[in-house]
Amino acid sequence: MRLRPTRRRTAAMRPSTESPTLDEGATTSQTTSPTASFALVLLPRGFVLRPRPPWPGASRSDRLERASRALDHLAHAYDRAWRELAREMLHLRIIPRDGALDALPLAYVDGRCACEVWDYRGRTPAGIPDVETVTLRTTSGLIAADAKREAEGMDVLDDEDVAMARRLALEGALLAATKPRLRLELIEPRPREKRRRDDGGATRAEMRGDD
Repeated sequence: MRLRPTRRRTAAMRPSTESPTLDEGATTSQTTSPTASFALVLLPRGFVLRPRPPWPGASRSDRLERASRALDHLAHAYDRAWRELAREMLHLRIIPRDGALDALPLAYVDGRCACEVWDYRGRTPAGIPDVETVTLRTTSGLIAADAKREAEGMDVLDDEDVAMARRLALEGALLAATKPRLRLELIEPRPREKRRRDDGGATRAEMRGDD
């Protein structure tokens, strides 16, 4: 099942529970995708980011009334921060840049992690959620920021050049671990004799004044 698409925002903002339309062309979970390691639960009054399962004994058939009892006290409002989070996670399908997932246990496979989205919005108390697994990818900017934080957490070094070298080495290792391998194709050059023949023909044409 896919999440219910919502209307796009206009200049005058509509009620804050709306989120960007899910990108139908974005990559969703497939057989090679990582197993979801955390959940985004969308309740009528707010959203919750939790490890899986989002509450003890939770299942996809749980009704809204049970989810609300378990999570309402943890819910964050659908505010400006939510709109940015939804844009990154549900539309761009990237890991949020504001560190919203820092406290969650994330399992990465080929630079991607998976999130299980439980959407209770618009449901009655007896309603069950739409559930979708969304695959999120990292970005080079996030990798660089993570590398900097890790490097700064290392033993304090008096030599700034050495510290920078360690940061660059860490960033390189993270990029190598998460970026797909480059596929280089060899373009066969034109034979030298053919190039000379073509160039000579062009020169003779110019000398004759041909157009």
